[in-house]
Amino acid sequence: MEQIVEKYRETVKKIQDMQPEAKVVFGAYLYVTAENSAKSTIYNNRRMDALNLEIQKIGG
Repeated sequence: MEQIVEKYRETVKKIQDMQPEAKVVFGAYLYVTAENSAKSTIYNNRRMDALNLEIQKIGG
């Protein structure tokens, strides 16, 4: 998850360096089915919530 968030930070910084007035809009990672969420330690809704929260912090 840290790598994903870091890539978001890098991308936002590049955009801001090139276009300081640009507004960056993020889309959320969507939930997986309850069945898939229960089966996976990586692709589960708890992690999607945590990832979305970290990405939201980048946007301020």
